[in-house]
Amino acid sequence: MARFFHLALYDDDPLKKFLYFFLTIEIAIHVTFRKIDHASNLSALVAAPDRIAVSTQTFFVKQHKKWTNLRDRFVWCALCVWTHLGDADIEEFARLKKVRDDIAHGSIETPPYSAVTGAEKFAAKLQLPPT
Repeated sequence: MARFFHLALYDDDPLKKFLYFFLTIEIAIHVTFRKIDHASNLSALVAAPDRIAVSTQTFFVKQHKKWTNLRDRFVWCALCVWTHLGDADIEEFARLKKVRDDIAHGSIETPPYSAVTGAEKFAAKLQLPPT
């Protein structure tokens, strides 16, 4: 993550700057998601009846393996680890991801300035220790 963050800080091209910052964000999501103890976090969130507690736990543990899209993983990381993030941050992530997707799909060639600065702030925010 640090390498891409550093590359973004010192690049003048807004497209490369945005993409480097977004790579930093994406890597942070995947690294954090892999480190989460999903079973413990699910148990803390879902109060299953005693009569099906084991089956419920097994069901939800299998569900997290299906979370392959970046947004789902991001929300789960915000819920379990990045407790300094809120709904506004989830909306900002969705906005930045849409810009990234628009670039990847050829809809835009250059990200708006607000996306470049937003990606920088967001990448930095994900580097903060959990609260």
